[in-house]
Amino acid sequence: MGTNSWPAILLIALGCALRLCALGQEALWSDEYYTLMTAQEPTTKAVLSHVQLSDPHPPLYFLLMHGWMMLAGGGDVALRLPSALAGCVSLPLLWWLATMLFPGRRLASGVALLLFAVSPMQIWYAQEARVYALQATLELGMLSALCAAWRRNGEAGRINRTPVRLLLGASGILAVLAVYAHYHSAFLVLAYMILLAVWASSSRDLRPLLVTVMVAVVVACAPAAYAAAGNLFSGKGIDWMPQNFTVRGIVDVWQAQVIGPLSSPVPQMLFWLALGAGAVLLALGGMTLLWSGWRDGTGRSCVLVIAMGFVCCLVLPVVISLTWKHIIFYGQRYLTIATPFVVLAFGAAFTSARKGIVVAAGVLTAVLLCAQAWYLADYYSYRQKHVWDSAARFVEAHNPQGLPLIVRPARLSGLFERYLQKPATVQGIDDLRDLKVKGSGLILVTLSDTRGWFEAQGVERSAMTSALFETHRKGQDLWVLEVRRKAPTAGTVPPGGT
Repeated sequence: MGTNSWPAILLIALGCALRLCALGQEALWSDEYYTLMTAQEPTTKAVLSHVQLSDPHPPLYFLLMHGWMMLAGGGDVALRLPSALAGCVSLPLLWWLATMLFPGRRLASGVALLLFAVSPMQIWYAQEARVYALQATLELGMLSALCAAWRRNGEAGRINRTPVRLLLGASGILAVLAVYAHYHSAFLVLAYMILLAVWASSSRDLRPLLVTVMVAVVVACAPAAYAAAGNLFSGKGIDWMPQNFTVRGIVDVWQAQVIGPLSSPVPQMLFWLALGAGAVLLALGGMTLLWSGWRDGTGRSCVLVIAMGFVCCLVLPVVISLTWKHIIFYGQRYLTIATPFVVLAFGAAFTSARKGIVVAAGVLTAVLLCAQAWYLADYYSYRQKHVWDSAARFVEAHNPQGLPLIVRPARLSGLFERYLQKPATVQGIDDLRDLKVKGSGLILVTLSDTRGWFEAQGVERSAMTSALFETHRKGQDLWVLEVRRKAPTAGTVPPGGT
């Protein structure tokens, strides 16, 4: 970087500082604990088996975390550090891509980098022990390497094509890794393949190399496609891919992340209309481009149609999630994919020669930042990442008798026990029928208010608190209950008595 690059260096440093600071300030929440439980399996085979049975995401991230934990351990900071580092790497990648997309327009690149560096969503998920920060980084690397190869090819002529080959190979490898990190990357990998096809149609010299890269990506991603198809049609996928890795499952989770668990048919109808329109546009643009090649104005028109298709598939669902009331519980993860490319578009618009476009870009940028801040303020106002350590502190302060501690569901008992400061035995249960109330009672930490069940079983429950919240939706609280047998009244038989 030259002397004119100091603003970019300072913005990258700012973004890195925001992503690395206070990594261990908040407790793990349930999804991060699932990462820990999966990655701490003793062998690679056990990790893959755990992914297949317990997690909806492909295995790459968990394998990386398995190796990382062998070196760094399973502390809160150690678990989140890989995501933070991936978030830091994404900053220079975005700057690199922006400078190639906007040659000679440093202001456009700077605006995009600034928005990306301070993006609330990017910062938040760079501090979470899940795959999302790595996914965005792999996607940016894939497209940056492709763009660099495209530019190098124009500069190299016939003299030295080695850098072009290396960059194309790197972009293909990153495309494959992105698919095995998160299934949503398949959408951007599809766009990547379309760009390769466009390039191949206009470059006879590089056509064999470009086709080779396309075939290699397809072959490498074939196991994921086979697993999805096998799970969908026969119930038999691949041992190391999640059982719910199906085409239907991918669409269902995508829909859930965008519009949330709503019963109203209106947002679902809008979602499916946007998805259907996007699929039609992608098919029409792609087929026309491959059939006619890049000649006259056909190529640019096809690329415009393809771009409109991706807008329908990737942008409209986000808009629906922002404008429809109470659809904020899943879409924030989806925005981590869209944000890099949205800020690039805003960077270009900010430096337009037309004042109206600049004003519109400013308004849209304000909306984007406010929307992201609103997502975080509303979604995490329930103190999601402080719920388990807060519950542990509360129980220790209000359980002087040392009553037995029960956690439901059982898979989260270790997460609760992790934040207890005093030694205690914690038992996990899934079915309340397995709850045995003896002696003076017990303390139950549960993700649902079960007063109706207790009343039916003749058991008293007193809510010690209902101010702790968890999961993705309003109304699903983390309850801390003191449970004891009801004292029998005169003339009655105690439950279970004779």
